Order: sequence, then C-alpha cells, then structure tokens
Amino acid sequence: MSVRFKVFGSGRLAGEGQRVDQFYPLFDPVPPGKSYVVNAMRFVNTTYSPVTFSIALHREVPDAGISTIIIFPDNGVWPLGARQCAIEDAELTLGPNEVICGRVGVQNVIDFVISGIERDA
Repeated sequence: MSVRFKVFGSGRLAGEGQRVDQFYPLFDPVPPGKSYVVNAMRFVNTTYSPVTFSIALHREVPDAGISTIIIFPDNGVWPLGARQCAIEDAELTLGPNEVICGRVGVQNVIDFVISGIERDA
C-alpha cells in the first residue's frame, strides 16, 4: 500500500471569476483507486472585516446524482473575524469521486490550505 503526504488544495475561496455564496471544489476529486485522509484545514481572513464561510463534502454518485453535506462548521456558517484563522484538525476520509468544496460571502478574502495523506484504496 502506497502512502504519500500531500497538499490537496490551496488558494482563495471564491477567487477571480467565481461567484460568492456558491460552493466550489477546493481541489480535484479523489481519483478511482485512491483515498484521502484530510487532517489539516486552515482558513485565513485576509481583510479587516468579518466574513462568513462554509465547507462541504461533495459526493458524485453514478446514476444517483450529486450530494453536498456541510461539514465545517457544525451549524453551517462560520463567522471569521478580521485577520483571524480557522483551523480544523479532525480527520476526514474521502473516497473516490469525493471532494471538499467551499462557499464564502465575500470574494477573494479567505486563503486556505488543505493537507493530509493520499493512499491506495
């Protein structure tokens, strides 16, 4: 079994050309034959104003459609104060065709890094 430490995604929530209040994938979906164990998610508000954001698990099931489940924070919307950082260290295992998506209320203000372990399924 192959195991690699990996940064799955980094960048800005609702970057250039993306709309606010809509979920966007933060990295490519898990490929067939692999699984990801996400063990670190970091989100930083780069402005001097508070913003809200949500993180969801997006799962594409063949012949059944797509489901999106909000996973961070528990109540659905995370208020992030000016120049603050939100950290989620709880492990999350993703299988094939699953990806973490983000939604934010203001464009181009939250930087993120998502990392963990990639392994053969």
